[in-house]
Amino acid sequence: PCGRMGCRPTLRFAEMVSDCEEREHLIEVRMQYFAEVQPCESVSSKTSDSELWSILRRLQANNVTILEVISTVSQLRTITEIMEDLQFNVYAVICPAKVLKSDFVDALESGWWQGSYILDSTPWLPSSIRGPGNFSNMTSQEFVE
Repeated sequence: PCGRMGCRPTLRFAEMVSDCEEREHLIEVRMQYFAEVQPCESVSSKTSDSELWSILRRLQANNVTILEVISTVSQLRTITEIMEDLQFNVYAVICPAKVLKSDFVDALESGWWQGSYILDSTPWLPSSIRGPGNFSNMTSQEFVE
């Protein structure tokens, strides 16, 4: 989907988190990287499956391509199941601070293959890694340049 203008025009970001107000300060930063940033969708452990269906239908109708979810593993499983039922295919689902937690790993090991497609974020600084990467064969500094 990337053309001469790069991929940014196709990147439409949305988030499903428990505290949208706490994340308002991130909107300006996100606008630098995404063509569009959807209003935050508030979810909690008490959000019903029908509410999740409604939220995900709305995000799909708005052509969201990057979805960040901060939720429990149980709810994240429900969200991925709903997305699969809706045939809502995004470029990435990001779930910070979940991918390495034991309940997430346990879910993967018990057959939840969809979880293997969920990304976690990693802080990165140009000086954080020495030597070339295994995949790119570039150093962090070469990548920045």
